Amino acid sequence: MKQGNFLGFGLLLTVAAFGLEPTTPAAAASAFDGNYRGSFELSASGLSTQNEYRSKCVERRLAVMAVRDGYATIEYGNWKGHRLHYRGNVAADGALTMYHTNSDGTRATLTGRIGNNVLTGNMMREGCAYTVTLTRS
Repeated sequence: MKQGNFLGFGLLLTVAAFGLEPTTPAAAASAFDGNYRGSFELSASGLSTQNEYRSKCVERRLAVMAVRDGYATIEYGNWKGHRLHYRGNVAADGALTMYHTNSDGTRATLTGRIGNNVLTGNMMREGCAYTVTLTRS
């Protein structure tokens, strides 16, 4: 076999080998995947005693959550009307911890659990404690 033909044959084998390489499977769907709707309700002890926070502790905030392949995102409007996003992974048992990065670099945390198509949890945001209830629609 001539050198040029040998190199061409080697290149063809290389291309064929990479073409047959198995692809990485897409992330597995989670039993919790879906769209959720509900609200954040100010907890009974949720009103901050500090005057600077009082206007931020609204009694109810509507929220939506999407879970895709076990990755959850929540979106809602804050007291100024800005859209806030929390993100996190849902564990196999439905446990969920989500984070929002504030403009000053600090993080706000939402923790909860999904069971029977409902996320129940708690969120502390700017001195205000909320109870979270979102139902899969």
